Amino acid sequence: MLDGIRVVDLSSTVPGPYCTMLLADHGADVIKIERPPAGDSARQAGVVAHGEGSTFLMLNRNKRSLTLDLKHPGGREVFERLVNTADVVFETFRPGTMARLGLDYPRLAGLNPRLVYGSLSGFGQDGPYRDRPGHDINYLGLAGALDLIGEAGGPPVLPGIQIADIAAGLTAGMAIALALFARERTGRGRYLDLAIFDTALAFVTVQAGMHFLSGDVPTRGVSELAGGWPSYALYVTKDGRYLSVGAWEEKFWINLCQTVGRPDLVPHHRAEDATRDWVRAQLTATFRTRTLEEWMSVFATADVCAGPVLNVEEALGDPHVRHRGLRFAINHPAAGHLDQLANPVRVGAPTPRHVSPPPALGQDNREILRELGYDEASIDDLSEGGAL
Repeated sequence: MLDGIRVVDLSSTVPGPYCTMLLADHGADVIKIERPPAGDSARQAGVVAHGEGSTFLMLNRNKRSLTLDLKHPGGREVFERLVNTADVVFETFRPGTMARLGLDYPRLAGLNPRLVYGSLSGFGQDGPYRDRPGHDINYLGLAGALDLIGEAGGPPVLPGIQIADIAAGLTAGMAIALALFARERTGRGRYLDLAIFDTALAFVTVQAGMHFLSGDVPTRGVSELAGGWPSYALYVTKDGRYLSVGAWEEKFWINLCQTVGRPDLVPHHRAEDATRDWVRAQLTATFRTRTLEEWMSVFATADVCAGPVLNVEEALGDPHVRHRGLRFAINHPAAGHLDQLANPVRVGAPTPRHVSPPPALGQDNREILRELGYDEASIDDLSEGGAL
């Protein structure tokens, strides 16, 4: 899909590398620029084995690594040559960093007018929060998303996963693809101001709609999709496991009640106040009568929105994950067998046609520099001079 598209990737940690990995999976030549001597901080994040962190290993397959000091004159020269061959430049520095380096969009578009230049930051390139640092927890908190997670009367609960970060990688990939498509019509690139916070705010779309029309503030553990309805909630089974019930539509509520042997609850799908509490108590007692496995057997042939709450190991080993090709393995020169999650943007087969392992720091320096016209002596000079 993206064969022949070159992406110069200045991103690090999670959101940016996830975006560029999605592009690389679909054929883009992603050149990961890393600052010497340490490179991407994700190389030491998560579980570290064989010198590489699990976070890095999960986000950087199908890329090439070029170490480059953008503050060094030689490093800047290499970067500008690379930009002349690129379709996309993607960076995740704090706003103003690339301008201070003299490598912002106006400068690089002057070198390459067809360049798509994406900047993904926490809060965007303008606005009162543009210079704030932040992480996933901060974006979700400011977006009103964290306030909706947890039980009524209790504190907000951390989701335990990087929601805004991963979603921002997905939306950034879509923005880049749209800009490349537009370039086919106009012949010119464009600048993309992307923010993780903007993506986080999108997660409260449904709740924002409720607020806009009613003026009410959706409340943690009380509103219909936050645990307030017995038909959309979690229940404990006989063996202490958790079961998710999502019978939001009436037809699924009817099917649920009949399947679990409680047809008397059918009229109370939208019950209020004390009746709602009674319905919840009845379902709580009912789901306590069987183990999770037994309930899954009961639901296997029923048209019911109910499922297990699995841990990560169980989810990764689930037969549906295997069947869909959502987990696959590659060979890493240091780590050996390396499991990966497939690209969720599925166009044809879920696994990329050709998969290369996440690169060692600077492993492709010479290859890339030779492509840019540098001879071996010039490469040695750049390396010894501190540009690489």
